[in-house]
Amino acid sequence: MLQKTLFDYFARIVKKFPSKTALIYRKGEGISITYKQILDQAQKLAQILVNHGVKQQSRVAILIPNQPQWPIAFWAVQAAGAVAVPLDVKLKEDELKRILDFISPSAIFTLTTLAKEFRGALQSIPKDNILLLDAPDMIGISSIENFKPLTKMTLDPNAWMKPAAIFFTSGTTATPKGVMLTHHNLLSNVEAIIKLKLAKKNDVYISLLPLHHTYSFTTTCLIPLLTGATISYPTALNSDELLSCLKETKVTIFTGVPQLLAIIHNNIQAKIDKLPLQTKNNLYYLTKFLWKIRKTTGINLSWLLYRKMHAKFGNIRLIINGAAHLENKFLEAFWRWGFTVIEGYGLTETSPIATLNLPGKNLFGSAGIPLPGVTIKIISPDAQKRGEIAIQGPNVMAGYFNLPQETEKKIIDGWLMTGDLGYLDKKCFLHITGRKDDIIVLGTGKKVNPEEMEKYYSLSPYIKEICVFAREHLSAIVVPNEEYLISHKQDNNFESIIKDELTRLSKGLPEYKHLTGVFFSQNHLPRTALGKIMRHKVAQALSSIDMERTPDQNISMQNTENGEESVKLLAYLEKKFNRKLNLSDHLELDLGLDSLNRVELMLALEKDFALTIPQDAEMEAFSATTIQDLYNKVKPYLGLSKAKTH
Repeated sequence: MLQKTLFDYFARIVKKFPSKTALIYRKGEGISITYKQILDQAQKLAQILVNHGVKQQSRVAILIPNQPQWPIAFWAVQAAGAVAVPLDVKLKEDELKRILDFISPSAIFTLTTLAKEFRGALQSIPKDNILLLDAPDMIGISSIENFKPLTKMTLDPNAWMKPAAIFFTSGTTATPKGVMLTHHNLLSNVEAIIKLKLAKKNDVYISLLPLHHTYSFTTTCLIPLLTGATISYPTALNSDELLSCLKETKVTIFTGVPQLLAIIHNNIQAKIDKLPLQTKNNLYYLTKFLWKIRKTTGINLSWLLYRKMHAKFGNIRLIINGAAHLENKFLEAFWRWGFTVIEGYGLTETSPIATLNLPGKNLFGSAGIPLPGVTIKIISPDAQKRGEIAIQGPNVMAGYFNLPQETEKKIIDGWLMTGDLGYLDKKCFLHITGRKDDIIVLGTGKKVNPEEMEKYYSLSPYIKEICVFAREHLSAIVVPNEEYLISHKQDNNFESIIKDELTRLSKGLPEYKHLTGVFFSQNHLPRTALGKIMRHKVAQALSSIDMERTPDQNISMQNTENGEESVKLLAYLEKKFNRKLNLSDHLELDLGLDSLNRVELMLALEKDFALTIPQDAEMEAFSATTIQDLYNKVKPYLGLSKAKTH
């Protein structure tokens, strides 16, 4: 690797492609910015930074949404020899203040509206160092033309090994940490992608995902601008603008996350489903045939079959999925439709890419193979050769900003301890199985991977979102897929339908993995900008909820078609479990009964209700799902006059 800084590398690209369009923004009359214009404007801004007291390795925050000002601000920071700190424009003011107080930036690049919105959080930064980049002259500093570009600075010879940027982790399980990535770290990712011939100078990238994440920054900002490519910025994130941007700017590289790609898949599939039956059947068999050809020969003929659909998306040659694994059913569907989708694995701490599935070396369900120069090993593997994933290579961070003890815990003997669990197969493909910190240890000592269970239960079309957690028992919070339920079910008791579905699906799992509690939410689960469930926020929300069930008001214990017998059975069970119950309550999901608890309940019923069940009916009663179901199965044998309900 060349011992150069990011800015040295970029200046070399500008010299090679000075007049080529680097940035496209169609807002208003539209903006088109060349590589030479980025360099000129960045150098003038760098001079302003220096004049305002910003020194080498000083921290400069960037609080800007995805638009041309963002990369210009980034290259200005690099030209000044400072450290860029990209920040989320959707942070709450107290969250932003906490981060700014922690990093103590010398200056910040932002926009007028954001400066007003976060006025309180920006108080620690000198007023003159709050640099607004949205004035009429596009750059936003009215006097910028009066400045000469900062052409050359004398940098530390080892500057390439020092931090170029600090990215804050998404904080799915804990408080976000500032990850220091050096010039060497970031360039190692870029050069690896170039070596694999995945990036081309004629590519057009669409910038959708927020740039304060390393995944989106590296794949939709750094790689394109260090390979001579073009970046297109949509003016909004609605479907019409997205399709228009893809088509009009001839986007070739689409970078997304599972949630976004799943939406696109579902929209495409919905249109296919509306085709006449014969047309749909013909399309199915022809797609299957062409997919077989592609798998065996690598020749993609499917795009011809789906050329009209491809035309709507512009000129996409590569779809990149990151942040989390895209379900195989979605992944394979895109390939069947003639798209090429690649996904990999990495962390903010690995700049971020560590492994990648390549177009000609792709394994569905895996995270791909290590990038050139990256080594992976599995720590403390179990009998299935699964353990914690450790990474070593030029992409591994310098450490956490002002957190030396956390750094020492994370990097041991040159190996980054990822906290992720997985294994390497015989062909060196990495497979991710979950998070070490997320593993649930049950009272029996059995271990449960919540991500695996979530993927399993998410196969149901009734479930929009699900988060598995442990609180006394193994439970889940579910967001119902109401649109699907309304269109496919006449019964509007969605909760009951989903409980039945969870019970059905649980039969395919070992008993210790069965859910024994379920809660419902109408709101989306809290997620990071890249779609990962923020488990600590789910836990916080659950802690404020009264976990005791309240009776369904539509079912009255005193007014039921089942008569006095069911009322007495409910009263008995309420006394036994010390809670209000409904006939619709599930024995497993609401009462938390495993097989042993069911045996104990049946014995108690035999004793307290003088209940004698014939042997051939025992198993049927034992397999009851709800209280209503249990009542129906034991009703012929009840002797309720002897029931001990008091």
